[in-house]
Amino acid sequence: MESQEEPFQSPGKIFSFLSVDNLVKLAGKLYNQKSPLGSLGVLCSNYGKHLRQIPEVGGVMGEMCSMIVAGEVDDMSRKCYSLAVPAMFGPQYPVALRSINFPFELMKILLPLVNHPVSLEPENICSAQEELINSDMSIQSTAEELLDGLIPILIDYGHGICGETKRIYDYLKPKNTSCYLDYNNGEFIAWDGSPCAEFLEREMNRFDNEFNGMIRIVSTLTGFRNKNELCRNLKAVVNSKDETQFETLVSDFKDQLLSFLFEERQCTNLLNSIQKFMETLAPAEEVRAQFHQMTGYRTTQALCVDTARLFNRKKKEVCKGIVDCAGVCNGDAVRDCMRVCMGPAVRDCAGECNGEAYENNCGFCVGGRSRRPDDFGTDKCGVCRSGEDYRITTDCHGTCYGSAFFDKCGECVGGETGRSDSDNDHRYDCRGICDGGWVQDACGYCKPPRKVRGDAVEIDPSTISKQMDCHGTCHRPGTRPAIKARMNECGFCVGGETGLELTEGMNACDQCLNMLNETNVNETLSCMGCDGVAKSGKEFDACGVCGGDGSNCIAVEAVSPSAVKENSPTKVVLSGAGFDKKSQLKCVFIVSGGAQYSFDMTDRVSRQEMACEVNLGAGVYEVAVERDGTLNQDDSDSGPILTVFQDTVILEMTPTDIDLGEDTFEAFLTADVGAFTNLKEIGKPFIIAEGDAIKSSGERFLIPGKFATDVDNELQFIAPVPDHSMRVHVWGSLDGINKLSMGTAGSVEGFSITFWAEEPMFTKLQLDSNGASLTAGFDLRVAYKSLSSCNDIFQYTTKLGQGARCIWKGPKRLKIVIGKGNNLIVVGDELTLKTGAVKAFGQDYSYTAEGSQTVVGPRRSVSVRARLVGTERITSCGEIRLTARKSKGGAGRDMTYSWSVSSSTDVTAIAALLAGVTGPDFTMDGTFMDADTVYTFEVTVTNFLGSSDFDSVEVSRSATATPEVEIIPRGVDIANALVSEKFKLTGEVTFYSDCVPPGATVFAWSVDNDQVPLNLRTINRRTLFVDANSLPGGENVTFTVKIYKESDPDKFVEQSIQISTRFSDLQTVIEGGSELTIGRDAGNVTIDGSSSFDPDDVAMDMTYEWLCEQVTDGTACWSYKIGEEGQFILSEAASSQAILQYDALAMEPDKMYTFTLVTSKGSRSSSSSVNVLSMNGDPPRVNIKPIAGKIRSDRIFSLKAKIQHTSTVSEFTWTTADTDIASADGEDEAFAYLDLNDDQNLVSPSTLMAVDETHSVTFLSIKRGKLTPGSAYMFQLNVTTVDGLYGLAKIALHILSEVTSCSFGLTGGVNEYTELDQVEIVIENCAADDTAYPLTYQLFVENDDGGLEAFTERQSEPRITGIGKPAREGTSINTLVAKVCDTYRSCTSFTQDFTVTPKESFSIEEAQELKATLVEEEIFKQNYMAALVNYNTISEKVDISGNITAQSERRRRAAASETSAQATEQLELMELILSSTVLDTATAQLTIDQLSAITATDMTLEDQDRLLDVVIQLVDVFKDSEESISESGVETVLALAAAIAQDMDPQYNAALFAKIETIEGAMSVSMLSQLVVGGSPIETIGEFSVTSIQRAIPTGVFNSKSSGGVAINFGADIASRFGADWVCSTGSCTGVAIRYDHFETSADFLSVTDEDKNNRAADIISISILDPESGEEIIIEDLTDPISINMTLTLPKTNRFYECSFWNATLSQWSTEGIATVEHSATDFECLSTHLTQFTVMALSNPTTVAPTASDDDVEKTSISTAVIAGSVVGGIAGILLLSLSIGFGVKMAMGRNIQQRTTAFENAAP
Repeated sequence: MESQEEPFQSPGKIFSFLSVDNLVKLAGKLYNQKSPLGSLGVLCSNYGKHLRQIPEVGGVMGEMCSMIVAGEVDDMSRKCYSLAVPAMFGPQYPVALRSINFPFELMKILLPLVNHPVSLEPENICSAQEELINSDMSIQSTAEELLDGLIPILIDYGHGICGETKRIYDYLKPKNTSCYLDYNNGEFIAWDGSPCAEFLEREMNRFDNEFNGMIRIVSTLTGFRNKNELCRNLKAVVNSKDETQFETLVSDFKDQLLSFLFEERQCTNLLNSIQKFMETLAPAEEVRAQFHQMTGYRTTQALCVDTARLFNRKKKEVCKGIVDCAGVCNGDAVRDCMRVCMGPAVRDCAGECNGEAYENNCGFCVGGRSRRPDDFGTDKCGVCRSGEDYRITTDCHGTCYGSAFFDKCGECVGGETGRSDSDNDHRYDCRGICDGGWVQDACGYCKPPRKVRGDAVEIDPSTISKQMDCHGTCHRPGTRPAIKARMNECGFCVGGETGLELTEGMNACDQCLNMLNETNVNETLSCMGCDGVAKSGKEFDACGVCGGDGSNCIAVEAVSPSAVKENSPTKVVLSGAGFDKKSQLKCVFIVSGGAQYSFDMTDRVSRQEMACEVNLGAGVYEVAVERDGTLNQDDSDSGPILTVFQDTVILEMTPTDIDLGEDTFEAFLTADVGAFTNLKEIGKPFIIAEGDAIKSSGERFLIPGKFATDVDNELQFIAPVPDHSMRVHVWGSLDGINKLSMGTAGSVEGFSITFWAEEPMFTKLQLDSNGASLTAGFDLRVAYKSLSSCNDIFQYTTKLGQGARCIWKGPKRLKIVIGKGNNLIVVGDELTLKTGAVKAFGQDYSYTAEGSQTVVGPRRSVSVRARLVGTERITSCGEIRLTARKSKGGAGRDMTYSWSVSSSTDVTAIAALLAGVTGPDFTMDGTFMDADTVYTFEVTVTNFLGSSDFDSVEVSRSATATPEVEIIPRGVDIANALVSEKFKLTGEVTFYSDCVPPGATVFAWSVDNDQVPLNLRTINRRTLFVDANSLPGGENVTFTVKIYKESDPDKFVEQSIQISTRFSDLQTVIEGGSELTIGRDAGNVTIDGSSSFDPDDVAMDMTYEWLCEQVTDGTACWSYKIGEEGQFILSEAASSQAILQYDALAMEPDKMYTFTLVTSKGSRSSSSSVNVLSMNGDPPRVNIKPIAGKIRSDRIFSLKAKIQHTSTVSEFTWTTADTDIASADGEDEAFAYLDLNDDQNLVSPSTLMAVDETHSVTFLSIKRGKLTPGSAYMFQLNVTTVDGLYGLAKIALHILSEVTSCSFGLTGGVNEYTELDQVEIVIENCAADDTAYPLTYQLFVENDDGGLEAFTERQSEPRITGIGKPAREGTSINTLVAKVCDTYRSCTSFTQDFTVTPKESFSIEEAQELKATLVEEEIFKQNYMAALVNYNTISEKVDISGNITAQSERRRRAAASETSAQATEQLELMELILSSTVLDTATAQLTIDQLSAITATDMTLEDQDRLLDVVIQLVDVFKDSEESISESGVETVLALAAAIAQDMDPQYNAALFAKIETIEGAMSVSMLSQLVVGGSPIETIGEFSVTSIQRAIPTGVFNSKSSGGVAINFGADIASRFGADWVCSTGSCTGVAIRYDHFETSADFLSVTDEDKNNRAADIISISILDPESGEEIIIEDLTDPISINMTLTLPKTNRFYECSFWNATLSQWSTEGIATVEHSATDFECLSTHLTQFTVMALSNPTTVAPTASDDDVEKTSISTAVIAGSVVGGIAGILLLSLSIGFGVKMAMGRNIQQRTTAFENAAP
């Protein structure tokens, strides 16, 4: 007998004759057979000889296989009885298997399929077997029927387990019965000898891992995230008793179980969960090794790829794509607008199916539903307005081709106006500017008016001239000063034509003779030298020689210092003569007694100066020099004296605290009485000051002083006061070298002096112009960084209200946003500074500010503008609803309202009702009004400052029952609508169930100007979209909406609204900045104003006029270039161009020039200026790219600057400048400050990026929220080159103000509601700048992830009625956020918590009523968005049958064969939204948020395709907007796309994949506005991929995702092409946008063949480069320096080699053309590509071997683990179970034996 072989002795092999791969292949073949007989044939032909040798059953199996092969199946019943019955009911049948009688259950399922009675009697079993074998059922259908029968049993079984999970856990967990008492030590121990407690803890951990691991595996098997979700769904379905829900769950489970065989991803997830479970029981390496040993595969995914391929073979071919309306798979047949497949019906240009509208000769849609006349689009002169080159053909007087024009004063003259062309000439100044104010001077030259300040006397400008010299001679402007006569120092007019020399009135020493008098006559010739020559500079040397060099004698004239401290080595310097270089020199000190002390020279400076270091005792010494052994003195000579003094102790110093601000301070050092009596003659004392703040190169600071004259113990000093606060240590010194001891103890420590900065003074407290905030002012800068809240700054803040905010707009200005509450601060109240809080800015030592300020009123009064609106024509049974909530000027506080009414009839009853109304709303039953009678309601609105206004509205009641309508303007101030604005007009309809029940409503909009193009898409919709630039300027335009019920068109109502329009201001834009430096050697200067534009795009040419003023001297801009004297810098031709050019040499150096560009169109004009500082040389030229309009603080802000330089830039810095200079608008005291050296304020530090040797680029990128709303900033860039040249540019920018002070809540003030009830939320008391109205309002709810989900549209009404959102799971609180935006889209969010009362149950009637009221009625009103939001909100809690909806996430599955009713309604509502409106970002975001309620897998592929079309339109809205899709919105879209893509095959669903790619690309483009060069990538994590996008210069190494990505180096070609400055869609760009899509390992939406899917060995990476401005993808190909992509294998194969591949979209296949592979290791490969697309690594067959295939006739090397076989038993092994039943139940006899017994039997049977 052969030796026994252990199972799995080699990877993938079970027994010597049976391997796992053969078993799996057999299962796959069996599953794909069309009948049981075919399955048995496959089994017997492949394994018959082995089956015959199985002990106990081999004989009968051999006979059965012989009969099957021979086709003799009729006699099988006889053989069946001989084995199967004893096997089923014999004594050896294991009792454990009777807990669930699977044979009986299988018979119950299978036998009905062949119409056989269900019975296990012997006479039935074998006949049933024969019928099963001969049936025509396929194994696939049989397996599904098996699952349909078994799953309900498992559901019931699982439901029971869910109910008793805790009990089961307690029953199975380890017990202490495994422990026993050890009598030796009296303790309980376990069987392994360990202490019982430790053993039980260890066993419990093991048990918990096993128990929880099994639960996770079961959850994975059933497709739920966890046990709770599984049990919640089982409970909901079982308890509902709803057969439909039960059948749906059964179907879902069946699809899920089968998916483990057919879907690679599902199989991989299951195996991974099993593997993770096993890793809790054994080391991970051991588990993976065992997996490989059992299966032959390294990874679970590789195994699942082969498994899915086996079980998908020979499946019935069905259309995996979309069947078109003609029944063709992926065909292109479509239905026409009449829903006829390939029908002839078409929509006309107005969007009406088979309509009558058509395009006229001008290209405009006219006639039909458009209701436009045939000549629509032609102007007054009959010319089409649609051409690109069209210009208005009428003159300013309205005459066709007339000659009237707007003059420089903006008035229409000439032509038929009756006014001459020169009518306003008298208003022109000498430059020709209307009302310009420039005048001619005494020399006849034009100059700006003289600015007279203070009490200065105004001088007649015609009597003076800066071109006239002191001799009265006029010179041409630009004449050099040397040519002109001028006043010299002595007051004489000299030079020029005077005939006088420049030295007129001076003596030989250049002294003015007229300034000499008797007191200084002796100094008349003070410049004379010892030689008697003026200015010779000669003096007598120490030897008495005039102009000598001290070589004629040896002498000492002076010693420094003249006094030194005793016994202290000190350097002294001797001055004299004869200090020869070659001589030996010594310093000699002689005392009065004759003793001498010599010291060698240490330093020789010159023949006249030398130094020695001395150390002497106290005394008085005469100083001499010894040269070569000879003293310089004799008995008659006496040298200078050196005093050596004893140490003196300084007892006191005053003062020690000194205020900054004075030039000097006086200090006194005091010693013991008499300390300086004998020292006053030695010279002057010193203060030695030391401290880090004053040290220069490590040296101390000396301050000379004097001895007090009136006392003998005091030193006096006058010292400079530093310009910065500091603390220094000081010592007294008598020689300037050695320190005196200080203090009573004689300490070596000096005295401390502190220089204190002045404290800021609290100078101002004023209400701002909106009344909702205060501005506090200080005279000096405040150290504000640590003062972040109002409580940090002020003593008492109660009156500032709850939620008050203090925001520093700069170091000297504080904005105080007043909060909410009662008794808020008003004019006359005080605010007091907190003690010790406010200090000086940037000072180490500062006094603290104290005191209070009283609130004063705003500079401009807070004006109230009353606005009363409501339905002006109510139905016969309606009610009046009026509101004044849109009044503005409340300054963030409640206003008071006074109501009145008047009419031609009695109004007593109505007046009585109004008398009790004090709020902004009034509602009244319409029966108080007579029919068809006009009532005028008026409201007077007053704010807390006493300002008031009133408004009125006329209301009447109809005698008939019609729907009511009110026109609500959205996004427009109807009294001041800009032509460039787009806005909406909404017809809000009201039904009354009593007399006007809800019904489908028809809308028809019209306008009183037939040349206004109404938007054809919305002309018959609830909301009319009014396009920008579609209205005439300066006119009143009336829009009217007519509405009626579709069922009763005769009963209609009309409502009108008047819009007053005005032209927008022209935007004059100058490139470069608001202030520049330009060198005179720069050559031709260009100042570019060509970016100026007209927001209204009026069809007229813009005119340009450049003006110039030299502001340093207050003159016109005269040329300073030689030869151009008397000419203007700006020529007449240059002044009229958009781009100004002139010669830099024409500017005078060190002068400031202001260039002003005036742009004009018709009567409109605007201007902008730039200051240019002229400098000598060619300093760097800095150009900051301008930003039109104001900036939003809630966005990343970026400035780009270009630098032109002739030498290398050594330094550049960004700063905020002019923070002490008033901004141009006069509103702020100064420009705001931001610390640009603080990286916390910046997205990334600024870097200098070289374009070439003479051009560079840099960015300033500021984080969102760092710029203070409502402030103006002056940003300055300073640039210095290595040769010391300096240039700068400044740019002034204004930050939009924010909406403040809003509060919101439910009407009535109690923020509680019951879910799904209708609620009314009011947002009130908002404050904004006067120009920032109207405001819009939108509500959001916070979701479980903390994100925001919109649930109302952005609307103009502050009162919002909607459905009460259900509370989040696990809480009774909903957090709502009100987003309030001004007209500039500057938005502020306000948060409020609401308590939600849940509704536990709904009857069917209640559910139907909810849908009828909240959904169907809104559909009737064409309010499709509200209908969709309400539909989804209701669906969170209840379905149409009235059942509580389980709030768990629906399980994913493939596309449905039929779209569910709910998904159908949701999709239709979304399509109605898109077809009935022009989307803005708010509406698109709201619709995107609703996508989360749609289950895409409940839709057919056709409807999924429609849904993707919807998403594309929604995402496209953000592409050309500054707004971005919210983070939660991006996640919603990606999850939806993933759900649709998960089961699609790229081969059949290419069009759907293309749409998904379009969506993802559009989302990336929408993020471009958030990107800055050098900023961090924006990363979005989806289910199948990680998308990352960033803006960068493509140099260096990049990563495809933040964690686990691949490294990419774009190479030199791309880096040079897209560097610091390249030509992009907007002209000039720095860097590019780079997008990466890194797909998960399991995700492959490209490969269309099984071979490619199986051979893919790495993740798929998509890389694209985008234009950073337009978002268009840039095609990258044919690179000379390839892109390097470092890939890591994630799906390694056995015995393969690898090549990098890219996706060829044209051929729909992976290709290696233009890509090279470099292998770095077994798993790491570098792909070198000359183009960009999608990349991966493919495994190829070893060229030296034949690759295995998966044909039916071979036995391929595929394998599967025992765990997969067990887990898939109800799926793939269903065929094997059926075969086991067919051949007899004798096999059951072997099931009770252990694995070793079965192994031995099989081995013995092997040939």
